[in-house]
Parts: sequence; structure tokens; C-alpha cells
Amino acid sequence: MLALAVLAVAAMAVPARASAQGGIGAAQQNPPGIAWEVLRTERVEIIYPRELAAEAQRVARAIARLAGPVTASLGGPPPRISLVLQNQGATSNGFVTLAPRRSEWFSPPPQVRGFLGASEG
Repeated sequence: MLALAVLAVAAMAVPARASAQGGIGAAQQNPPGIAWEVLRTERVEIIYPRELAAEAQRVARAIARLAGPVTASLGGPPPRISLVLQNQGATSNGFVTLAPRRSEWFSPPPQVRGFLGASEG
């Protein structure tokens, strides 16, 4: 009986700890002073910090270039998706969710300025 009571108290403490940290996920990484911009195109809505404006334009051009082959392979245009560009993390990563329908990409700044754009074609 004592073990069950300890387990119940431990289970209730986990959600309280997560909410005290301000949440779990990407929103936790962004300081409140970030100035967000939105770039809307036919296929995508790109949400990005102001300092990623050049990257947002580059992503929009790449999506526009790939829209024809993707539309042909799907048999019709996919619905517009929101794409959130993040730059507050320490590692590159990303994820996609179905509800709400969006994708988030994490791209930390390069550590060596000479490598900027070295892997782009």
C-alpha cells in the first residue's frame, strides 16, 4: 500500500515539474524578445526570426522549385503547410506534426564562418 502511495505521488510530480519549467518542446528554446516574420507563398507559410530572412527566402525558392515534381508524383498539390525556422538551439534537427500541420527546422549558426554555404549546391 505504501509503494502504491509513493508511485501515485511520483506520477503527480512529473507534470508539475514540466509545467514549472515553462513547457516541453521547441517553444521553450525561444526568448520572448524574438521578432518573428512570416513569408507566405502558394505552397508554404514560413515563420522565422527576422535574422533568418535570407534563409527563409532560400527555403521558399527551393520549395517553389520542387513543387512541380512533388505535385506530379502526388497527383495534385499538397495542402499548404506552416514551416517554422528556429535558430536558438545548439544542434541541427527538425520534426513534423500532423495536428497542427507544421514542420519545424532547427539550424544553429555555423561555428566556423568559412564553412557557411560549403555544403550547398
